[in-house]
Parts: sequence; C-alpha cells; structure tokens
Amino acid sequence: SYLHEVYLDEANVLWTTEKTWKPISLGHPFIVLGSVNTLYYLQSEGYYTYYDIIDESYDKVLDLPMRIEMICDEIDKLTRLSKT
Repeated sequence: SYLHEVYLDEANVLWTTEKTWKPISLGHPFIVLGSVNTLYYLQSEGYYTYYDIIDESYDKVLDLPMRIEMICDEIDKLTRLSKT
C-alpha cells in the first residue's frame, strides 16, 4: 500500500550523528547501528570505515534484528582478537 511505501522511505533515511563523526575525526575504528548503507555513504564520501578489520556486510541488511545480531557477532569476534 501507499502508506507502507512512505513508511519504508522514511525508515530508510540516512541519518548520522556526532556518535558517527566523533570516531571518524579521532581515527578510531567504529561500527554503526543506523540506517542501511551508512558505511557505503561514508566510503563514497571518502571516509575510511575499517573494512579490513570489521566485516561490514551488516550495513546492507534491511532486517533490523538480523543487522543487530550481525553487529553483536562482529563485536564478539573483535573482542577475541589479540592486541597485537
């Protein structure tokens, strides 16, 4: 229906806050739980998103619970890495 289409357009609007820009400005690795394709947008603007350290495939997942689960799995993986 039309209302459903309007809702999806609004739900998928790209939105970034200082919580995204602060680690970028400090050069720290980060994971974004936000709009779909946020990392793709940042990369297209020339920002480095640590794709070589973090599996960013979650960024393209539309299903929010699945995206959250993928992020949690990635955080778990990162916490198991040695500091070297």
